[in-house]
Amino acid sequence: MFNIDTNSMMSTLFIIQVLFAFVMFRTWLRTRSHLRGLGYVVLTLVFNAAGRMMYLLSTDGSRPLVLLLSIVLLSTGAVLFYIGLASFIGRRPRFLLLAIWFVLVNTIPVLLRYLYPESPVFLLSADIGNVLIGMLYIELLRHAAHTWFHPRFRIITLLYILYTSIFIIHSSNLISFIIEGVAAADAISSPIRMITTAFSTFLLFAINFSMLNLVNEYLLHELESSTSGTIDQLKERVDTDALTGAASRVTMEMRIDEAVARASKGSGLSAFSVMILDIDDFKQVNDNHGHNAGDQVLKETVELVTQQIRDQDIIGRWGGDEFIIIVYNLSSASLKMVCSRIIDRIAQKAAHDPRMSTVSIGYTSYLPGDDAKSLIKRADEQLYKAKRSGKNQAIGTTSFLRSEKAELPG
Repeated sequence: MFNIDTNSMMSTLFIIQVLFAFVMFRTWLRTRSHLRGLGYVVLTLVFNAAGRMMYLLSTDGSRPLVLLLSIVLLSTGAVLFYIGLASFIGRRPRFLLLAIWFVLVNTIPVLLRYLYPESPVFLLSADIGNVLIGMLYIELLRHAAHTWFHPRFRIITLLYILYTSIFIIHSSNLISFIIEGVAAADAISSPIRMITTAFSTFLLFAINFSMLNLVNEYLLHELESSTSGTIDQLKERVDTDALTGAASRVTMEMRIDEAVARASKGSGLSAFSVMILDIDDFKQVNDNHGHNAGDQVLKETVELVTQQIRDQDIIGRWGGDEFIIIVYNLSSASLKMVCSRIIDRIAQKAAHDPRMSTVSIGYTSYLPGDDAKSLIKRADEQLYKAKRSGKNQAIGTTSFLRSEKAELPG
């Protein structure tokens, strides 16, 4: 025989929902700032647990007022869960339908219980109410099909379809009981209803567990997204100079090493040159106009240089007011022309802006056997010559692995 009664199942649900409410509440405390709808789910579990307790205190309906309070609490929990689910998914709740359902489910079963105390007709109205709210849940969950967590929502949707189907079975069974004149107490204790009610208890447990699992998946997803974004930001900070937007020293060191590795293989298309650019008398800019003006000079210098080189070339901040520029596959004449254009363009700007200063450039090209250190050393020596020779000029040495036919940038 099937020995589990309604009170046993209500007691089980009460314990389950208290436990889930505790876990969800702790989760909500830690995540309420960025997890939408979880607060409603916590309240749902609280109201449901209170409703189960009131049902147990109603002693199977012999205390009508307590039973009515149980119905109100459970239906309030159902509405809150719908609102929380809608908020989590990002959908607007159907407040009008919820209000109509809430009023009907809290009046019709109680009224029928009062008018026909011995008939299971009030159970039928309650089961139909559960079918309707289940259909609202399923309709809402359907909109989560295109979200990243749709597999979890498919599981919850399937559970609600099964849960709603149980109440459709209940309703069909009750209609036959009503036609046959079966008493309410006998209808409640019928084997079919007891078995399906036990199954619905299991489904509610599965739904609560799935919601907890969904919240966990969502939080992990948020953590991964946040971590990925943080890593990208950190990488950008490493790759880029924060003030000027030029490449960082780390990036430039890597680019020079890569260029040396390619050029050392002897390919003519891998020829490249390195310029070291230094702002003339930059200390005076800071002393005379302030450090904010000095920062602006650094940024404008990078902008002006960027306008004179190609997209495949790169400028990076080497340190302080010193920059390195890598240009690829330029002939000796083209390289000298680029350096001259950079010098002239910045000098023109300095002539009209008292904050700006001219620049000096030392440049050199890759030679077989070079490494990054020797290239930088040679370019730095040329920069020193440019500074000693009066500044506002470019001095360098060139020796190329390719012919003198490269196109001039710009």
